Amino acid sequence: MRTTYGLGQEQINQLLATAAKTLRESIDTARSALDRNDYQTVGETAHSIKGSLLNLGLNDYSNLAKTIEISAKQSRKIDFNALLSKLSKEIGCQLHALN
Repeated sequence: MRTTYGLGQEQINQLLATAAKTLRESIDTARSALDRNDYQTVGETAHSIKGSLLNLGLNDYSNLAKTIEISAKQSRKIDFNALLSKLSKEIGCQLHALN
């Protein structure tokens, strides 16, 4: 972020804190939608998460969000809760490591 965007450490910290909060809220939204069997919202939310992760350069995790997105849009029966939990855990670890 320093090199690519020319950001200072304070800006990076603020960006990461905002991203972490937004991503946590998005994952909570996806879980709530999953509880209602609202796969359209799960897919749309996963799409948003995927974009945020790509913007942060977390491509591997964006692929996990993409799997959730596509599976939800196709109403494939996968363990969405497990994938959302893994995504949540990994995002937290990566954002902390980036800081």
